[in-house]
Amino acid sequence: MSEHIRLSAFVPFPEMETERLLLTRMDLRFVEEKFELRTNLDVMRYFDRPIPTRIEEVRTKIEEGVQSMEEGKALLWAIVSKESKDFLGDVGFWRMDVEHAFAEIGYALLPAHWQKGIMSEALSAILPYAFQHMGLHRIEANVNVDNIASSTLLVRAGFQKEAHFRENYYYNGRFLDSHIYGLLEKDLI
Repeated sequence: MSEHIRLSAFVPFPEMETERLLLTRMDLRFVEEKFELRTNLDVMRYFDRPIPTRIEEVRTKIEEGVQSMEEGKALLWAIVSKESKDFLGDVGFWRMDVEHAFAEIGYALLPAHWQKGIMSEALSAILPYAFQHMGLHRIEANVNVDNIASSTLLVRAGFQKEAHFRENYYYNGRFLDSHIYGLLEKDLI
C-alpha cells in the first residue's frame, strides 16, 4: 500500500448520515433491492452492461464488492432513506489505483427517487471523505455520452468534463463513445 490510500479509511466501514440519508455498507442485506435496481430498464439504459436475469448474479457481484472492500480496493454504500429505511440506490468508489491515488465513482438510484437531489446529497458526503480520509488525489467518472442527467450531476458536484473518447467501449454489438469527468479536491464545490 502506498501512503496515498489510507487503510484506516476502510475499517471500520465509514457509515455516513446526511439530512435525509443513511449511507451504509453495501452487502447481502440489500440483494433483493440491488436486483430490482439492476433489472430496471430505466436505470440500466446507460450502464452498457448486461442486465442480470437471476438474483444469484447480483448476489455474486455484491460478494465480489464486499471482498474488494475487505482488501481496501473499493468503498461501496447502499443509500437508505433515514425516514422510511427504504433502499434508494447505491454509490461507491472502485477501480482504485493505489500508486496514483485514484478511484472511479459509480452510482445508481431507483427511478422513484430521481430528480429529488438524493444523489447530490450522497455525493456531498462521500466526495470530501474520499479526499480527506481515504487519501485520494483524483476521482473519475466514465459516463455514456447520452446520459445527460449523470453529466449534470457530476458538473454540479464540481467534476470537469475532460475527454470525449470516440468508440472506446464495445457493448451489445457496437462501439460506444464515453465522456470522462474528473474531480480533484480543489475542485469541490
